Amino acid sequence: MSSEIVPDPSSKAASAIEKVVISGDLSTLSAEDRVYHYKSVCKSMGLNPLSQPFSYVKYNGKLVLYANKNCTDQIRSNRKISIEIVSREKIGDVYIVTAKATDDQGRFDESTGAVGIAGLKGDALGNALMKSESKAKRRVTLSLVGLGLLDESEVATIPHSEKVEIDHETGEILDPTQDAIDLHQDTITCIKTSLAKAKPIPGEGGYEYQSNEDALIAAQAWFELSRKEKRLLWVLPEKGGAFTPSEMLVLKSPGFKVMYDNYLEEASAVEGEVING
Repeated sequence: MSSEIVPDPSSKAASAIEKVVISGDLSTLSAEDRVYHYKSVCKSMGLNPLSQPFSYVKYNGKLVLYANKNCTDQIRSNRKISIEIVSREKIGDVYIVTAKATDDQGRFDESTGAVGIAGLKGDALGNALMKSESKAKRRVTLSLVGLGLLDESEVATIPHSEKVEIDHETGEILDPTQDAIDLHQDTITCIKTSLAKAKPIPGEGGYEYQSNEDALIAAQAWFELSRKEKRLLWVLPEKGGAFTPSEMLVLKSPGFKVMYDNYLEEASAVEGEVING
């Protein structure tokens, strides 16, 4: 019988997480330890990890968790926290809402949510006011339970921050842009090759092309992608994108879209003539 001591995997993971707690960077964890850490945080707060109450964001060179809407909703439900809006006020171009949270033990806390509203009107203004209230409610919820994490509404206001997709089952960091590039490699090659042949020349009224036929081929390939696919591919090359800045300028130029729309109108007219024969 062997007397060799087998290390406890959970102890090893806990040790790795202890180091991360000090550095504050979850990217240094292995994929397996990242899953362990995620589930541990959920367990400590009584949250269901299957509902993915936390998401990941990278800023200041570190990968950290932030609390999304599922998180604060679950916390309020589980801990019987009630929310009261204490005040709403406008200071200059900033709209501020103060929310008070009280749990079933009588403990309470207050937090504010502030958004800029300069130049906003109609739906945009309405959405900003609602965002301020949501921000206050979520921040006070996290504050009351002592969860020192960023709230989803705060993440959007952090300069140079980047949301990171992570497989919650495996802990692997995903790269949706690279996945989109791999999936649409033929389309990307078609667009880049056709633009190179079209030789776009910038002018006051937009771009002119030495080969309108090749430019149209590029436009067809680009606009036949879905909005979601285009968004995933719309990444600068230094961040892993497939298109150069000059190519991106052509793709987003108004004339490029007009050329494609004109093509669709002409194709539709021809199809109508054929059908009506």
